[in-house]
Amino acid sequence: MDAKIIVITMGLNDIVKNLVEKTNVVGIIECAPRKQKNRMLNKFIRETFAFSLKVKEKFSKNIFTLQKFSKKKGIPYFYMTKNSSDLENWIQSKNPDLIIIYSMSMLLKKNIFEIPKYGTINLHPSLLPKYRGPNPIFWQYYFFEKKGGITLHYIDEGEDTGDIIYQKSFDIYLGMGVEKFRRNVVEYGSKLILKAIENFDSLPRLKQPKESPTPRARNINSYEIWDLISWNNWTIKRVFHLFKGIEGWLDIPYGNFYVLKPLIYERVPRSNLKTPGRLYKLDRDKFEVFAKDGRIILSKEFDFKRIIIKG
Repeated sequence: MDAKIIVITMGLNDIVKNLVEKTNVVGIIECAPRKQKNRMLNKFIRETFAFSLKVKEKFSKNIFTLQKFSKKKGIPYFYMTKNSSDLENWIQSKNPDLIIIYSMSMLLKKNIFEIPKYGTINLHPSLLPKYRGPNPIFWQYYFFEKKGGITLHYIDEGEDTGDIIYQKSFDIYLGMGVEKFRRNVVEYGSKLILKAIENFDSLPRLKQPKESPTPRARNINSYEIWDLISWNNWTIKRVFHLFKGIEGWLDIPYGNFYVLKPLIYERVPRSNLKTPGRLYKLDRDKFEVFAKDGRIILSKEFDFKRIIIKG
């Protein structure tokens, strides 16, 4: 494939690896995280893990950062923030045919996404126009969607509102973890992107409706989740499905240094139901919580990340 590609993403991921392996990537742009409120905390986190990463790198062939990966592959690298005034010149110097975005924390400005001759396209993990916004995966679990999917679409000045190129749907089965969802995004998304690159000069364009049928897929933090659940109205299956979907990603916090992990759910006779949404202790490390028709057993587990956050 001769098309010159620039990739914009956050961190090293399989989408980038596939594109570098199979296409002509002439530049990699890493987008800064959405929020960097505490630079000293970020510095502390980096330094805390620096030694362990060095040890791992010494005994492993893994590359731990996108920047190191780019350097190893001999591909120009650019770290983008909201104040990257030289981004436009950097992209123009690479003369790309196409920019491909996968996972980005900010909207790209028009003077940037119009640089490539054939435009800028984005891989979004929902079936647009549903779940526009930065966190579509969470909200698909929250609204108990049975079908998930991905959309490859053109970038415009809106938030995930550009013309649709390709889409692919897949099942979200009960209790499916987020890692399986993400593997689907990588597997199907890689195929759609490669298909688009093969046909980049004649891609389909399906205009999206102005309004989305779902609320904006805003970002969420783990402390909000418990109160977002309608404990008196949701089935226990729905609560369990949400908990499994966010496990290892947005785990429910318990105190300063622990999280709650779902173990099992079960239907409970009405006469044995307890107050929905209230946490009941079973033993030292196990709890139960009830919805309108059953209960979930949860385990309390130590979360090292919270030591860093609180420290």
